Amino acid sequence: MRQNDLFGGVDAYGAQMPAQTGEQLRDKAIAKAVENAPPDWVASVWDALDVICKKGPWQFTTDQVWNLCNSKPPEPRALGGLMREAAGKGLIRKTDRVVPSSRPECHRRPVAVWEVCG
Repeated sequence: MRQNDLFGGVDAYGAQMPAQTGEQLRDKAIAKAVENAPPDWVASVWDALDVICKKGPWQFTTDQVWNLCNSKPPEPRALGGLMREAAGKGLIRKTDRVVPSSRPECHRRPVAVWEVCG
C-alpha cells in the first residue's frame, strides 16, 4: 500500500482523492485478514459456530469459538471478520454487553457477548 492510498492522493487523471475513513481502513484490514486465513481454520470456525448455534450456549463470546477451533490462523483478527460475516447472515448478533476474556493471551480485555438468532 502506498502512502497516497492511506492519506488520499491523486487518481490517474490528477484529481485529488479523499483520504479513506477509519471505517474503510478497518473494513479493508478485516477483509484481508479473512482472505489470508487458512481454509481449514475458516472451516473450523464455521463448525464451531454451528455447534454453538445448535447446542448452545445461546449467548457466548469468541472465547468459546476459539476453544472449539482446531488451530489458530496467522492473524487472529480474522475471527472478527468471520463473526461479522455470521452476523450478516443472520446467524448471530452482537449484544451491547462485554465481559473480560478468559483467554490468558487476551489479558482479561473486554470481549463482546454475542447471541444466537432465532
